[in-house]
Amino acid sequence: TPGSWVVGITRANSAGQAGGISGGGAICEGGAAASEERLDGRYRAWLSDGTISPQSRFTKASQPYVLVDGSRVAGSYAELVTIHPEVAITGDENGNIVAFERPVWTGTAADGNAASGATCDGWTSDAGRGVIGLPYFIGGGLWTDSQEIDCARPAHLYCFEQ
Repeated sequence: TPGSWVVGITRANSAGQAGGISGGGAICEGGAAASEERLDGRYRAWLSDGTISPQSRFTKASQPYVLVDGSRVAGSYAELVTIHPEVAITGDENGNIVAFERPVWTGTAADGNAASGATCDGWTSDAGRGVIGLPYFIGGGLWTDSQEIDCARPAHLYCFEQ
């Protein structure tokens, strides 16, 4: 949708070892480039590692975030981190619903800063635990900061156009 930024969830899922925050970004970039929609733009993973977070490294969009199908997720970055998603972020880079009840690695609190929980050693290890979000939650912080799970379990990533 012109004048908006795309957000979605990765079709693929993996254990907590994403190659760090930059590796998560590379996963998002690869998914966007290989998508049926051939999504343009630059994408970053909604990941925090205890020091770096979306709040510290994302472009704070004043335009709406939308799913690939055009559904509005939030009116801006400020709305995303205060009002939270208006619709579930369950659509992948092709617009397919892939993760209604599947967890998403985040390490990120509802305000976009690093959550107080674990991050699979900065998203570099399948050992330990990591904070997840649950993509079907809207209107509250559980979409990004729900609970910790074992890093060996598979989960998706949220990807945000920048």
